[in-house]
Amino acid sequence: MMAEWVLIVSLLTPGGDFVGKLPVYYPDLTSCQLALKRIIKPTNVGNPFGLKYKGVMCVTADHWEGRRPMKGVPLD
Repeated sequence: MMAEWVLIVSLLTPGGDFVGKLPVYYPDLTSCQLALKRIIKPTNVGNPFGLKYKGVMCVTADHWEGRRPMKGVPLD
């Protein structure tokens, strides 16, 4: 059985204010971390509102869905 990992992506206004977050699922930690490295800096989404996205961290799917929290990682 493969563990699923979730890359938490923040959506930001052009001024840097937090708008929301998106989960992006990956089959393993390595692919999640590689994706995180690509979007660690705020990147323009390319929409008329000027929203940006930024990778925050990789967590297990169980943590993201509240089944088994990871030690030392907030559930937010």
